[in-house]
Parts: sequence; C-alpha cells; structure tokens
Amino acid sequence: MNKLSSDELKQVELSVLIQLDKICKEQNLRYWLTAGTLLGAIRHKGFIPWDDDIDIMMPRKDYTNLIRYCKTHKTQFDLLAHEIHDNYFVLFAKACDTNTIVHDFTTRSGSCATGVWVDIIPVDGLGNDFNQAEKVFKETRFRHYLLVASIWKKFFRSKSRSIIYEPIRFFFYIVGKILDKRKAITYIEKQCLKNDFDESLYCGCLCGSYGVFDRSILDETIEVEFEGRLFRVMKEYDQLLKYLYGDYMKLPPLDKQKTHHDFEAFWKDKAMRNEVNT
Repeated sequence: MNKLSSDELKQVELSVLIQLDKICKEQNLRYWLTAGTLLGAIRHKGFIPWDDDIDIMMPRKDYTNLIRYCKTHKTQFDLLAHEIHDNYFVLFAKACDTNTIVHDFTTRSGSCATGVWVDIIPVDGLGNDFNQAEKVFKETRFRHYLLVASIWKKFFRSKSRSIIYEPIRFFFYIVGKILDKRKAITYIEKQCLKNDFDESLYCGCLCGSYGVFDRSILDETIEVEFEGRLFRVMKEYDQLLKYLYGDYMKLPPLDKQKTHHDFEAFWKDKAMRNEVNT
C-alpha cells in the first residue's frame, strides 16, 4: 500500500467533508465546523498548517437523523458509530473514506476498519441551570475518560498534556481494561437525552472536553471559507473560539505547532491516489 502524504490526507478529509455538507443541506440537518477546524477556517481560511483533522458538531437530534440516514441510504463514505457497529466504542461518529485505511498506533475501534475520517461530534442540551449543567458534564466526564482509555492499545505519553497528568492517565488506562464499555456509553447518553437541545440555555459536548457554554452561540449560522469552499459555522464563532482557545488569533509557540494524532494512512488502490493527485 502507498502511504498518503500530508497534502493527500487533507484532500481526502476535505472530500469527506464536502459529502457531509451536501447530505446535511439536502436533509436540512444542522452542523458547524468546530474545534481546530473552526479555528483553521477563521485564522487560516483552511487547515491549521500543522494540523491534519476535520471536526464538525451537530445537535443531538440532527446527529441521530444523520446516523439514521446513513443506515438507510448509500453514501460515498462509511459511517462508524456505536449505534451501527457493536464493536465501536467511541461516543461520536466518524465518516470514513472508503479508498483509504488508517493504521492507528494508539487506539483501536473494535473490529471496525477505519479509513481517513471526519469526526462528527454531537452537542447536547444541558438545561437552563448553569450549575446543574456543569454537574452533569463533570459526572459524565469521568466515565468518558475511562471509555477513551479503554480502547488504547497501550499506555502512551500524551502529546498535549503536562507530565503531571500521566499518573492520572495511567489510572484511567488500568481501570479502563475492566470497563463495561457498552454500559458506560448507555449511562453517558442517558444524561445526554435528559434535556432538549433547542429548549436549553446551556449545552456541551459530553463526548469531548468542550465543557458547558451558552447554546445561544449556536442560534445563527453563516458560511465561511475553508480550503476554497464555503462551509457552515456558528455566527458567534468568536465567542466559542475564545471559550476554547482564549486569544485564538495568536499563533502558539513553535514547539506546540504539531499534530496530536499518531497514525498513518494508506491508499487501498494506487489508482485512487492518482485520481486525487490529478
């Protein structure tokens, strides 16, 4: 197999995002670029130069409807989601390119084969009381960390956290070995469904580390440029980016300008590599 270059990896991810954007618009499903993808769109009009992933965020109802659509319609990508695959133990879905295969050195997705992907992250309503919303987030975070650690192939040093967190990460790794993954998913998603997204003042991504923020940030949607195309973002993106990154227009130090992923991607078919590069 032929390994994808960094530019090829980004091009494949962009292709998957274009397909998702088309489906969401046709099916009237809400989504927004989020996390580093949103930051890249606003600061660089595309990928963060040293980053190589794409994340989108969807309200839980729209996220569920996307999964339902992908189960009943033929798509140009494979959708990995625990609602579809019994051996997939991640709380968010991945839209995976079918012409590539990924060798992940740190995590495993059950017995599911993985192609180059776009992460699809559900965002949930957390009610109208900030303190209660924070409580729900903190209660689910412990189980979420255990779930993440339970699919590590081996213990590894974090690229993004200080060394002082390593004993805690090792604890999660050990306990994660005996975790009932399906029960952990069921518990977390039970919390996710307690409040309607559109009726809540506060929301959050219980399958990530976004914390709790005002749902009103997501009330209005605009389109911005990302790699020469227009994709959806929340109109109040400035509030979300400040919440996530602080002074987000300031570049990080050179030693922080590196990807946090640890995988290699390969073409299944040499002809597909030639098609992307022409």
